[in-house]
Amino acid sequence: MAKIRFYLECPFDEKDMCKSIGGRWDNDKRKWFVPSDLDPDEFRRWWPDYASATESQLFVVEQN
Repeated sequence: MAKIRFYLECPFDEKDMCKSIGGRWDNDKRKWFVPSDLDPDEFRRWWPDYASATESQLFVVEQN
């Protein structure tokens, strides 16, 4: 089964902040993502532009 992840646009200098609130690193994609058991709204500052446009696009994600 493919994992569905909400990927973030987290700059390198903010990685520790993202990690401290529960963000996880996907080494293959080289991106931070929100684990499924956490509230994606806590990571809003790093939402990609396409997800910030409307809340209905929140779960537009990439499959791993």
